[in-house]
Amino acid sequence: MIDQSRINGIKTNVDLKAYIEQATGAAFKKNGQGYVCRCPFPDHEDKTPSFVVTPRENLWNCFGCGRGGDIFEFDHLYFNLDFKASVHKHESAAPVLQKAVKNKKMDRPGVRDLKLLARVVSYYQHTLGEDPKGLEYLKGRGITANQSMTDFGTGFANGTLLNILPEDEDVIRSLKTLGILNIRGKV
Repeated sequence: MIDQSRINGIKTNVDLKAYIEQATGAAFKKNGQGYVCRCPFPDHEDKTPSFVVTPRENLWNCFGCGRGGDIFEFDHLYFNLDFKASVHKHESAAPVLQKAVKNKKMDRPGVRDLKLLARVVSYYQHTLGEDPKGLEYLKGRGITANQSMTDFGTGFANGTLLNILPEDEDVIRSLKTLGILNIRGKV
């Protein structure tokens, strides 16, 4: 059985758009929060772009042929790889990621990491009050009680965290280990 942390590491850290581009030669164009191209599957003749990759979720979907999923499902459908072979392929291609995922120190963050995480949470909570998009989103979901937001520590990650981070490699490395930043240093 493959450890779930290895699977999550691949799902989180492999740039799905770049992987599909490299594997298929697909030419993606930015479209809203994702990227779109013609479907790369040879059995789907696509006259218009219907294949979408959403980097935020690291998922793909073709609205033309109805296929979709994560990186492992893409490998299964495009390369006919089973799950185990797909995991091995991505770990072999990224030995640095493989080491990070197998590092058991990630299971229990230290005091320094917990303090850093608390500062990030505090920043996100502050951002919720500063950026009206966060409150609008919650209102649209029927969440309007300020006390509930306070009780649950609700925050809003609007992508501005990168603007306030110090240029300190230890901080960046810790944020990557904690899962706040991905392996490319993005939120």
